[in-house]
Amino acid sequence: MKRIKQPSHAISGVFVFLLLGIFAVFSTVMVLMGAKAYKGTAERAAEHNEKRLAQAYVRSMVRSDDEKGGVRVEEVSVPVYTASAEEEETDEDADAEGFELEETAPYDGETVTIPAITMESDYAGEKYVTRIYVYGGMLREWNASEEVDFDAANGEAVCAADEMTARMEDGVLSVRIRSGETWTQADIALRTAR
Repeated sequence: MKRIKQPSHAISGVFVFLLLGIFAVFSTVMVLMGAKAYKGTAERAAEHNEKRLAQAYVRSMVRSDDEKGGVRVEEVSVPVYTASAEEEETDEDADAEGFELEETAPYDGETVTIPAITMESDYAGEKYVTRIYVYGGMLREWNASEEVDFDAANGEAVCAADEMTARMEDGVLSVRIRSGETWTQADIALRTAR
């Protein structure tokens, strides 16, 4: 039996290419929408984690040093340095190893007080002091022997923060930390108060 060949029309080829084109366009749109949704979710997660980092850090440090009478809130004095016109210009000097030389800003004798969470510990018979405070746009930790003079600028930077308030009342340490326009709060019940 002889088969009869169906005539091929140009319209059927165009229709196939049109369907493939529509599929490609919708696939691209779906990928772009998914990427935009992922980017938004990742940015919100990073912002949320950054907000919680400061309070989680403070909470863990206080809990680790919560010894009898070892945690207190105090006001510490820090010097105010004035920037001179020469300092605002970029310093091109470098030492032999390629590190930029850092000049200290002039100290005009003025001090300000900032709140700090202070924890004292004994290690091998020597007393150490840990302070958590905000200085220079960063939440910082200072940990040194009590014989070392406190220097706020040399504390280790933990995360970005603009301001901190702390108070202790009825065995509860309340800490508020501001980063940008957002405040986070941590209320920590001290074990030594029980």
